[in-house]
Amino acid sequence: MRIRLDKTLRFWLDADYGRVATDSVSRHDFYRSTLFEWESVGQAMRHLDRNGKIAWKASPRMLERLAEQELEARLEMEDDAI
Repeated sequence: MRIRLDKTLRFWLDADYGRVATDSVSRHDFYRSTLFEWESVGQAMRHLDRNGKIAWKASPRMLERLAEQELEARLEMEDDAI
């Protein structure tokens, strides 16, 4: 069964899978277990897509955290440029 993901989750799942990829765990199983972990801590959430199928997207909490980290990185870059 295909896992439907938004772009944000796909990016971070791909990055995590690339970091911990092993032959013992398939990409599908890794995504599935990681999504359930992220859901339990409020980073991902399931929803119904426009076709009525279950899909996953980044939670508002995760998007907020990513925006804060991006802002911190930008401020750090500005400080380094000075």
